[in-house]
Amino acid sequence: MRRRFTLIEILTVLAIVAVVLGVVLPRVTRIPKRLAVEGARTSFVSVLRECSVRAVASGRTIQARLDASGTGFVVTAAPAEKDALSDSKLPDGSSGEPEDAVPGLVVPNQSNYSLPSGVAWDDESLPDPDNPPVFTFYADGSASGPDLVYVVAKRRFLLAVDRLTGRPEIRELQE
Repeated sequence: MRRRFTLIEILTVLAIVAVVLGVVLPRVTRIPKRLAVEGARTSFVSVLRECSVRAVASGRTIQARLDASGTGFVVTAAPAEKDALSDSKLPDGSSGEPEDAVPGLVVPNQSNYSLPSGVAWDDESLPDPDNPPVFTFYADGSASGPDLVYVVAKRRFLLAVDRLTGRPEIRELQE
């Protein structure tokens, strides 16, 4: 004889499915926002850490300037007059690189870094719209630069660099 499900059994299964979906769906819908936040954080940290490493490895001052559109950073070596090590004298014929150095092995030479879409800068944290903010990394590992506020997925974050170590710091701002 064929067994059929009773109405109570079917309603019980539907209730369990509804509870599981009620718990799981809110978490699943937050995943894209979390990915956007983590993607922006990773981008900022990787750009600024690379600049710090490049400054220490090359013995030159490196600057990361927010581009005019606010969608990325432009990385350049500082002008000689701002470079703390530019006054040091090198022996004739020396480039300042170690003899056994492999070009491009330590730090990749990239000058433009795009930020993920969805990153918006807080206008109040930008000092002067005509003069984009600059993070400067020195050969001794120290750094300077403004504290900037950015918004991703309706959450506000403070981007700063530790002045002594050059390490990027990002923390969420509570409203």
